[in-house]
Amino acid sequence: MFSKLSNSLTLNARYPTQYLTDNIEKWLPDYVARILSMDRISTVRFLPVERNSIYTFSKELSLGRLQNNYDLKLKREIRYPLPIVNSLVSAEDLAFTQKKKSPYFALAEEIERKILRGNISVSDSGEVLFQSQNMDETLPFLLSASLIKTLSGLIIYLKHEATTSHLLIIDEPELNLHPDNQILLARILAKMVNAGIRLLISTHSDYIVRELNNMIMLSSKAIDKKEFGYEDDEYLNPEDVGAYLFNFNKENPNRVVVENLPVEEDGFEVETMDAAIASLNERSMNLYYKLKENNG
Repeated sequence: MFSKLSNSLTLNARYPTQYLTDNIEKWLPDYVARILSMDRISTVRFLPVERNSIYTFSKELSLGRLQNNYDLKLKREIRYPLPIVNSLVSAEDLAFTQKKKSPYFALAEEIERKILRGNISVSDSGEVLFQSQNMDETLPFLLSASLIKTLSGLIIYLKHEATTSHLLIIDEPELNLHPDNQILLARILAKMVNAGIRLLISTHSDYIVRELNNMIMLSSKAIDKKEFGYEDDEYLNPEDVGAYLFNFNKENPNRVVVENLPVEEDGFEVETMDAAIASLNERSMNLYYKLKENNG
């Protein structure tokens, strides 16, 4: 049994004496972590890289058949990974989902205003629609740009599904985004975290990593956010950020090593990204001067 006093950082545990074994230090931390995680996260929402096709092809993929006959034999025949199946199920439920309004609706509107320059809506029949701020007509989702298709899942989630008990996972949030929009999205992701949404992202974008580091530095009270063009809630506290690098094991290339990156007041460093960028810059400069030398 676990208990904690209000405003205390100490967790008290009571358990039967038969569990007092020599290896308690090995299993207890993991057990406590699992208990705390189960208590605070009720639902996981995953936006996979295939999200730009989910609303376009959900009807054709006919997941209703899978839900009605979801026995063991059929499970073996399903050709989609579970995150894709869950996303397709969510797409088929949009007629019901659009009736609800999330407390994070304003964050979705900010993405529409700053990045999409238009509005994403869901009809009573569950069809996803897009209307540009410069047009009176509403476009079917099939005719929308890839940027709109990529961000539609996040916008619908923020408008109609998000709660503070959810964990939102976004695979490659930079997908189909211009660098300027990647930076804008990174700022909105920080706002989501500060508004209480638990967020996990995987990224290969140096623009997003650098902007996350900028917002970590902006958590310092000595820095005026407005001086650098940021809003009051566009920052990240270092203690709220965890960064991990997935890299190949040098001794065994068939294995992946997960490295916990230190997050300091100036952010975190991803050496593999920095090394690739430095190498590319050096190559470009050498080629430039070689070209000038040959033409001179």
